[in-house]
Amino acid sequence: SRRELLGIIKDYGYLCGCSICNFSKILSAHEFEIHAGGKSRHPNNHIYLENGKPIYSIIQELRTAPLSIVDEVIKDVAGSSVNEVTLQ
Repeated sequence: SRRELLGIIKDYGYLCGCSICNFSKILSAHEFEIHAGGKSRHPNNHIYLENGKPIYSIIQELRTAPLSIVDEVIKDVAGSSVNEVTLQ
C-alpha cells in the first residue's frame, strides 16, 4: 500500500528515506515511488514538495517559462523547499 516517504531531491533523482536506504541511496522517480508502495506510470505526479505541490507542477511551469526567468519560476512554484544556495 502507498505511504508517505521522505526523500531529498539530489543530483538526478531522490535520496530515499525509507528504512532500507536511510538517505544513502539515490533513486529514480519510479524507484522512489516503488519504495513508497506506489505503482504509477507517472511518479512525478505523486512526489510532492514540502509545500504540497507535486514535482510535476514545476515541470509544467518550466515548459513555458523563458530561460531568463527559470530560477524565479522554480522559487515561485517550490517556495521555501528550494535550497537557494544551489540556485545561485
